[in-house]
Order: sequence, then structure tokens, then C-alpha cells
Amino acid sequence: MSFTLAADTVWAKAGHEVAWAQFALPVKTPAVPRLVLNALPAVRAAEGEKTIEVTGEDFRLVFDRWSGVVTSWLAGGVELVLAGPRLNFWRAPVDNDVHLAQKWRQAGYDRLLHQVGRVEVAAAKKGAVRIEVESVINAYGGMTRFDCACAYTVYGTGDVVIEARVTPAKNMPPLPKVGLQMTLPRAFDRFSWFGLGPHECYSDRKESGRLGVYRSTVEKEFVNYVTPQENGNKLDVRWAMLTDGRGRGLVAWGMPTLNVSAHHYTTEDFTNASHTYELVRRDETILNLDQAQAPLGSASCGPG
Repeated sequence: MSFTLAADTVWAKAGHEVAWAQFALPVKTPAVPRLVLNALPAVRAAEGEKTIEVTGEDFRLVFDRWSGVVTSWLAGGVELVLAGPRLNFWRAPVDNDVHLAQKWRQAGYDRLLHQVGRVEVAAAKKGAVRIEVESVINAYGGMTRFDCACAYTVYGTGDVVIEARVTPAKNMPPLPKVGLQMTLPRAFDRFSWFGLGPHECYSDRKESGRLGVYRSTVEKEFVNYVTPQENGNKLDVRWAMLTDGRGRGLVAWGMPTLNVSAHHYTTEDFTNASHTYELVRRDETILNLDQAQAPLGSASCGPG
């Protein structure tokens, strides 16, 4: 619902938006039909000493047993990922994190180590294969520890459902974020999403965000703060898509929603740079799919 001026005034022209609102209509959504697993195209898993390969009609995923992540994801002959997805808890501190970031660094959130304990095929049926990964993520010499269990269910359609269970140790500082991070090839620089926008939105900075479908590029969604920091997050995202110029790429769906951001810089690039001129643009695209992220707060000049 939008309220605009019907006529010119001394302070704005006709059509200027004075106020707007969005709300869900009280209508029932038709039920989504359930897929029958045995009716899906066949998918197979081949276990090797170093890798597990899952293949379908027109796709292949390779899981590395040592790192516990997907090292190759081919669909239609196109490589979709260069690395990941991998659990991530760190964000480049924003100006308002100036005090809390000290506790984050003391806990070692910026230098976590991934120790993989188990990577195996947990279930294999005609229409789906389930890969389970157990790992411990901790900081060297500290009390910070996360016990993690990730499951990748690969369906014959080529869809992959990722479930992650994270159990943190006790008495740890609040987390910067919880989510997955992955690296995509340079060609995937077209960025579309169905969520709040068009600008960046966070849990305590989103009232101006409108729910809609937005199309942009990774470069355009970079917010050039004077001091490099976390930026460009999209909130309440139903789906997000990274594609090349021919429309080929990767789409991620929330269950039900996600925080999503995409950059030509790594989180470490933002963290280590003191000025924008120190940022060196990378060819690849870094994609963050977060379940939750800490609010921005006001602690640079106000309360925590």
C-alpha cells in the first residue's frame, strides 16, 4: 500500500511517496505437492579413499573426506562452486562492534580451525543420497568449541538440502553470525533475491526494507563504508540466485528464510583492511548464507 501526492506542492512533485506499508493478506496458500522419492531420477554414490562422488542424470558433486566440504559441483557441464559450503561464525566487525569485537577475538572467532572426524554415506536410495559430516570447530589454545554435524541430501533432481546442527561450548561470547560460506566462479556475478531490499537490511535495521524480487550485480551490492566492514546483507530472503550472463548458476532457498550477501571480497579482506584502498577485488564470488546474524547495535557512540 502506497500513499503519494496527488498534486505538486512547494516541497515535492505529484507522485512523491509520503508513506507505504506491506502486510500479508489473510489467504490460504495451496499445499505444495509432495515428491515421491522412488519416482525421482536415479542418483548414485561412489566412495573412494579420499572422496565421495555423487552423480545424477546431469550433475556431479565431489565431497572431500579430509576437509569435509564439496570441492566440485557440476551441473549441465558447468562448475557451480570453487569451495564450500562451510560453516562460518565470523563477520568483519562493523563500527558498532568496537567493544564486542574484542571479546570475539579473545574467543578466537576470527581464527577457527575445522577438524573433520567423519565423512560417510549415511543413506542411499534410488532418488536420494545422504552424506553426513561430523566435525569439531575450535580456536587454538582457547575454550571455544563447536561440535558440528552437517548432512547433505542430494536428490535425483539435482537439488541439495543442507542441514547443520551446531552445539557451542558453554560460557562463550555472543556469536557474530551462524551460517554457511562458499566460493563461486567469477562468472556468477548476477545477483537476484526475493526478500527485503533494495538496500542492505539487518535484524535491527530493516523497517525501510520492502519485500520484493530484486535483480542486481554482486559489485553493485557492495556498500563502500569508509572503514571496510560487514556490509550488503539481505534479510528475510526466501531465495537468492547467483548466475552468469546466460542465466546458469546456483539458487539457494531458505527454510523458511535466510540472511544472504555476496561479495568480490572475502570476510578476511574486510576484516584486515583499515581503508577502502587496501581492498583488492577478487574475481570469484563469496556467497554467505546465514541462518542468523548479530544486530548492528549502537555501541560506537551509545550503549551496547
